[in-house]
Amino acid sequence: MAEVTTHEIVVPVGVVRSRSAFLRDFAALFADRKTKGKYVCYHEDQLVAINEDYFALLREFYARNIPENASLVVQVTPEAERDERAFFEEAELPEPCRSS
Repeated sequence: MAEVTTHEIVVPVGVVRSRSAFLRDFAALFADRKTKGKYVCYHEDQLVAINEDYFALLREFYARNIPENASLVVQVTPEAERDERAFFEEAELPEPCRSS
């Protein structure tokens, strides 16, 4: 599996794609009362789970065998969006790593 290296930190491509998908969808997630403030799980570029309970979402994550190196679990808040955007922009991804 290809990886992206940023400042000595290796970020798996699946995590990069998951983060990209979260940032792509953030405005809609935050505007929707069904997802705003809740935890979401992305696998690659797909939203695969939503739950208001972080630990319940993690149990679902592990029960479905979602790979940690190809996913992102994050709360739908402005702070989380800002943090994920900072991580994403820091990586300066090469073209093949971007979602199509």
